[in-house]
Amino acid sequence: MWTLLLAFVATGSVVVVLLGVYILAALRRQRALKSVADELGLLWRPSGPFGTGEVLGDLEGFAVTVRPEVRGVGSFARQAMTIEVAIVPALPFKGELRKEDSVTRAVSAVGAEDLRTGDAPFDEMFRLDVEDLADFLELFDEDLRLAARAFAEEADDVLLLPSRLRWIRFDASVPAQDLVHAIRATVVLADLMRRRRGRIVASLRPDDRRGPSVSGR
Repeated sequence: MWTLLLAFVATGSVVVVLLGVYILAALRRQRALKSVADELGLLWRPSGPFGTGEVLGDLEGFAVTVRPEVRGVGSFARQAMTIEVAIVPALPFKGELRKEDSVTRAVSAVGAEDLRTGDAPFDEMFRLDVEDLADFLELFDEDLRLAARAFAEEADDVLLLPSRLRWIRFDASVPAQDLVHAIRATVVLADLMRRRRGRIVASLRPDDRRGPSVSGR
């Protein structure tokens, strides 16, 4: 009887300790995200008493969202911090650019099409899946490819779609100053791409500016 009671008390104590550790970690993540929002003039929106919440708002003319996520399923699920910047108007290509990882390399190994730009360091870092390589290369000149490589060095995963850019770190507890730096870097790269798009549009004849590849649709 006493053995069972002591075992029950011990189990309860462990549960309380684990719960306390979880709550303290959650509160630290809340404070970190709130400090990020305050420094950048963005909004921190909580998600319950112990939820990390998310940061959102406008930074340098870009809609920014920062939130913790669980990426993957089952035994492959991982905690991550994601920064997403909306790009308006959409960039003039159809498809996606993604930082290479073990999954994308495995896809390449089994024979899926792997487009190459001819820029070896860029091709080593990213996997490109677009409808028209010429459209993509017109946007991603040498300077922009170099900027994208520098940006991706700081992330575990990067995803570029015509209308948004994502920075992902597989750690839901990224230090606040690191997160501030990453948010600013994401906005800077999005701005470089938008400016490059603007120069491409400005160089076209008026009739060509209505083409689907420029509108991004």
